[in-house]
Amino acid sequence: MKIDLILMAAGNSRRFGSNKLLYEWRGKKLYRYMLDALLEAAEGLPGVRVRVVTQYEEILKMVEELAKRKAPGFLTGVYSLESVKGLSYTIRKALDFEAADPPEAFAFFTADTPGFSSSDIREFLEAFLASGHPVACVRCGETYGNPAVFSWKYAPLFQVLTGDQGGKKVLNQLLDDCFFYELPEGSRRDIDTPEDL
Repeated sequence: MKIDLILMAAGNSRRFGSNKLLYEWRGKKLYRYMLDALLEAAEGLPGVRVRVVTQYEEILKMVEELAKRKAPGFLTGVYSLESVKGLSYTIRKALDFEAADPPEAFAFFTADTPGFSSSDIREFLEAFLASGHPVACVRCGETYGNPAVFSWKYAPLFQVLTGDQGGKKVLNQLLDDCFFYELPEGSRRDIDTPEDL
């Protein structure tokens, strides 16, 4: 199946106090943890591409440099200046880009979950494919959400999101069709403040 993995690296980091995606942690910029995991996972899965949506020129330039060393079309940076207005703008920019060559499914990943490994990603996608469901997301205990993968037929549902609304709003409409990929509680940790590191 042709699946595009969309890394949303465009957040405004209001709670962090500075641009957390460019914050150096353990010798690497925070966004690189998820980007590197996605690239490693995608290289082992046929038909999978990686898209990075960002409002930050530094991240876009890094993605463009990395893309030169990959197969054509495997890795693409998508510049999204309007992401400053909220998450819905990042999502729409990604899906507008995807519409030119739509995949069969697309998955959203956030750039502030450095503990999510390439094997976690690969196993999540393989479980989604094996399930036969048109939607899947990660669930840790009572918490479910990102990362989540959707059949392309659901792309129009994202066009009505506004402001900081994200994929969870769409996901909540599709729970009856959703496959839940279970992970241990606490294994999917977001970095929202410097204290989270």
